[in-house]
Amino acid sequence: FWGYDGSNIFNGAICYDTRYGLNGDTTINGKVYTKVYSLADSTLTNPNSTYFAAIREENKRIYTIIGNFPEEVLYDFNLIVGDTINYHYSLIFNSPDEFARKVTQIDSVLLFNGEYRKQYTFAPLGFNSTDDLVVEGIGSVVRKGLFNPLINAMATNGDNFRFECFKQNEIIYFLNNPDCDHCFCTLVTDIKDVKKHVNLTISPNPFSQL
Repeated sequence: FWGYDGSNIFNGAICYDTRYGLNGDTTINGKVYTKVYSLADSTLTNPNSTYFAAIREENKRIYTIIGNFPEEVLYDFNLIVGDTINYHYSLIFNSPDEFARKVTQIDSVLLFNGEYRKQYTFAPLGFNSTDDLVVEGIGSVVRKGLFNPLINAMATNGDNFRFECFKQNEIIYFLNNPDCDHCFCTLVTDIKDVKKHVNLTISPNPFSQL
């Protein structure tokens, strides 16, 4: 599971609470992808959850297909300091399609479960790009998380987003939740998530540590 939330500084009634989970495989153009769902709550069984994208891993690169867009490299864990990653479309309406980011630092980060992972710092290249912070095996750990690399908007109309959590098989690897000491303080349905236990097995896992 990946989870982020957000709010609007001009309208306190606006609250964003988004979670992604992997559930099942699909074949596209002869290649096997894992399906990513936008979850209606903290489970993979809610019928209101909707398919969002497909992702696959090959040679330490994570590829995604979202909607009618062509396949795009979402993450490349072969990059070294000084390398550039280019993106060819944005998930933000009316944003410039072409943009890039540059790796400025690679170090290690201690995760919530006591494990160390490689961490990449990206700086924007050009006026239509933004920074990013990526942890191997998790993805972006800022703003909208998993698909944040495809977001390049500078103006947010007052929206603020925070990546809060990544967990697998009920093990929390990343946690940045100021409201409680676990991933999801409540379900979207306002049922307390602390009593909800889901055994999630991801196979194959396109975000395995390489």
